[in-house]
Amino acid sequence: MPACRMFKTSSTAAGRWNAQGFRIRLLVLLHPARRRSTKFDAHPSGCYHRTAGWSSLVARWAHNPKVGGSNPPPATNICNHLGALFLSALSKLSVNCPYSQAQKWPDILMRDDFSEEVKRTLAARVNYFCSNPDCRAQTTGPQVDPSKVLNVGVAAHITAASDGGPRYDVALTSEERRTLGNGIWLCQNCAKIIDNDILRFTAELLRAWKTVAEDRARIAIGKTSRDIDAVVAPRLELYLEFLRIDRDIDSPREPARYFILGIKNGESCGTAKFPGIRYRRSCGLVVNRFGINGSFGFGLPQSPSESEWEAFRGGSDQVVHPGETLKITQLLQGGRNLDGVRQPFPIARSIDSRWRFDSVKFQCEISAEGIARVSAEKSFTEQTVTWRM
Repeated sequence: MPACRMFKTSSTAAGRWNAQGFRIRLLVLLHPARRRSTKFDAHPSGCYHRTAGWSSLVARWAHNPKVGGSNPPPATNICNHLGALFLSALSKLSVNCPYSQAQKWPDILMRDDFSEEVKRTLAARVNYFCSNPDCRAQTTGPQVDPSKVLNVGVAAHITAASDGGPRYDVALTSEERRTLGNGIWLCQNCAKIIDNDILRFTAELLRAWKTVAEDRARIAIGKTSRDIDAVVAPRLELYLEFLRIDRDIDSPREPARYFILGIKNGESCGTAKFPGIRYRRSCGLVVNRFGINGSFGFGLPQSPSESEWEAFRGGSDQVVHPGETLKITQLLQGGRNLDGVRQPFPIARSIDSRWRFDSVKFQCEISAEGIARVSAEKSFTEQTVTWRM
């Protein structure tokens, strides 16, 4: 039986529960002054009977507005003290519950909570540390009582356990919300913060936190603290490779030399968070405005650049895992026409001409959270090609 049906009135408003009436019943039950002034009297039926003073107050708030005249004092029954305590607890969850929801209390109370096994697994996979990389608080330890432990960790939902919660995903099934994939181990402070600022702490960000925390725990297995400090730091290297010679995006009749720019992380090391790279524009390579795939996609967001640098910097949801290469964008270099031949207009016939691409000395700086900036350099020799205009 829904909790709100535990109250019944004998007035003409009997059975008519509106949002205001449901709210005042809960407020009256909880208000300290009303608790002091209202007494429970023994009733022959074995239930408890509220005095007419309390009933009249309820009636004035929950009466049927279509009924004229004064309201008779409704006789309000509570099944037992347990019923009153249960309703009191519900009122603390949602005092302003509307009528449409008041009829659905069983549905509201249904949450897709984690099992104890899932909670233990989430905690163990990160060594009982908070998964927030800016926190990493230890969440468990001994109590004074030698037989007990203290825990301040929370198995938090990445997407909410019930409708209306933070980051709720309607596409997930009830079983999927209860799985390890939808959970993250946090300290109590961080668990509260992520649910209070859902625009900042997105599901994608929380999954990135979880990945980094689990990688750190995996790397730490069987190692001393000194080894861990040496291993958990990422080892970032420059990835710059020649791609092809193709038409220039701005001058289709002229050739350009294309390269792929990226960041490579070493094997058996830490995950790189907030990765970034910047290179000197003086090298002669420019960013392909169509991105890495020709559809304006970039591996890292392009940042406002300084006068001498072209920069790309990742956010909290971009990471480079151990052994992974993150490709960022295409770079291109224009060539020089050695024959001085220009394509006549209108086009009468194809003309072959020689083009030279100067040598390139590429200098850059690579960065990530928790490591010193890494300087890298790579050179490419000059190249001469025959291009049909």
